Amino acid sequence: MTEPLRVLLTDQQLDELAVLVAAKLGTGPSREPEPGPDVLLTAEQVAERLGTTVRYVYARSRIFPFVVRLPGRSIRFSARGLERYLARRVGQT
Repeated sequence: MTEPLRVLLTDQQLDELAVLVAAKLGTGPSREPEPGPDVLLTAEQVAERLGTTVRYVYARSRIFPFVVRLPGRSIRFSARGLERYLARRVGQT
C-alpha cells in the first residue's frame, strides 16, 4: 500500500485554491487570483475600510479570515483577504 500524498500550502495558496474551486463549482466569484504580492494593512486602515473602530477590528481579529500574524504579537490584515471578505458580505445582503 502506498503512502498518501501530502502537500503543504501557505495560507495565500489555500486562499487562491479556494477561489479557484469555488469558481469551478459555481459557488463563488469566478476570477483568477490576483497577480503580484498582497498588501498588508494596519488595523487603522481596516477600520476605515469597514467603517468601524480600531477597537472593533482588534476585538474580531481572531475570527476575521484575513488576519496575518507576524512574529511577536503583531498582526496585519491581508488587503486581498479583506476585499474577498467584503465581496462575500455584500453578496449575502
